[in-house]
Amino acid sequence: MENIKISKQIYLLFAFFLAYSFSALLQLENAANILSAAILLISFAIIHYSLIDNSKSRGSKGGWFNKYNSAWKLLALSILWWALADILWAVFAIIFTRKPEEMDLFLYLYTVPNILMAIAAIVFLVNQRQRWNFLILLLDASVTVIDSVGVIWILFFRSLESTVDLFDPVIVSTSIYIISDAVVITCIFIWLMSIRVRKAPPAGHIIAAAVLIYSVTDLFYGYALFENLYIPNTLIDVIYMLYILLITTGISMAVKHNVKALPPADTIENLKTNRKVLLLLLRKQQSLSTAIRS
Repeated sequence: MENIKISKQIYLLFAFFLAYSFSALLQLENAANILSAAILLISFAIIHYSLIDNSKSRGSKGGWFNKYNSAWKLLALSILWWALADILWAVFAIIFTRKPEEMDLFLYLYTVPNILMAIAAIVFLVNQRQRWNFLILLLDASVTVIDSVGVIWILFFRSLESTVDLFDPVIVSTSIYIISDAVVITCIFIWLMSIRVRKAPPAGHIIAAAVLIYSVTDLFYGYALFENLYIPNTLIDVIYMLYILLITTGISMAVKHNVKALPPADTIENLKTNRKVLLLLLRKQQSLSTAIRS
């Protein structure tokens, strides 16, 4: 088994994560607001310097990490934007004694990390396109679009009283969350389907798990937002901070352990024999199309 070492910076991040979790549990709102921003800034710093260190030590050619450098930069940028939004949240909550969760500004600010993450996932997907069966790739993409449209239709459009409601900040932001999360989840599952998962590097497992945790949690957040059930600094936000801890750990490990390549992809013939997956996706596509039409 590979000897996995964790950097001191990750232990620092973990300590902040524990502090944030206890602050959220004890409902110490001001402390939680400050700690969440601190966690995000520390995470960005670790990832940013990991990218710099990786670039200096391994050059610009070859290697798993370097191949997807653009995706990691977009991911880091999403965390930086999130950190700045959290700082602004803390300023309004602590200094101006406002309730940021009731301000439309933050609905739009927090969609930006989702958009950047979705773009990062697409960039990752494009760089991996030679590893996949085009049929499965096309089918997954179409199911993602239908999934997103179907969920948005069921949640919002059926109950709209006028077209003006289409521009409601909650509906606009939640629609962006759903679409971007669907894109990210699809990209992760396509990657998992295309590789020999048991031979994937531990860093790859951690990064994939972190992104899936974020996207699934984000879907719950979108639902809570739409139903007016969201309360800041509760379990949802703790899980968000867990994502930050995991994604930072995964990227740090990828650099530290010099992960040079992904495991070999399954052959196209093997992918074609996985008929159950294809049939399941086709049935899902058909059922969602029927639901939308009705």
